Amino acid sequence: MHVVIIGMAPEYFVKSKGEGREECTNMPLHALLWEWALHNISVPDDLTTAVVYVLLFVFAWYGVSLVARFIVAVVWPLLLIASAVFPLRLSCQFVLKGIQFYESEDFHAAFHTGVKVVADTLVKFLAGTLETILGFVD
Repeated sequence: MHVVIIGMAPEYFVKSKGEGREECTNMPLHALLWEWALHNISVPDDLTTAVVYVLLFVFAWYGVSLVARFIVAVVWPLLLIASAVFPLRLSCQFVLKGIQFYESEDFHAAFHTGVKVVADTLVKFLAGTLETILGFVD
């Protein structure tokens, strides 16, 4: 008995000892998964059963996607609000503490130093990004 699998090279088949059937060794992953599915997954005899399985899968997938979209629709605005409020509160606390405890010249110098560090970091990041992008163009 000779088994022919479409797309399978014959060098992947060797005779197994004592059973008289062919066994697959050293195969690519897609061929191995195909063989496993052929031998281990039962295919319904009736076409309507197969159609029902496909429809159940589609409905389940649609339900999971709807639930995921609902969760994202509810959680995403909350994340946006939280991400906007948290830095705002921190910056307000920093400014209020600076006004309360430092002289105006010291606070002014500290503020300018902080802005300079942030600006230098952004410029360095943008320069590296543009250099990488332009390196792909050349």
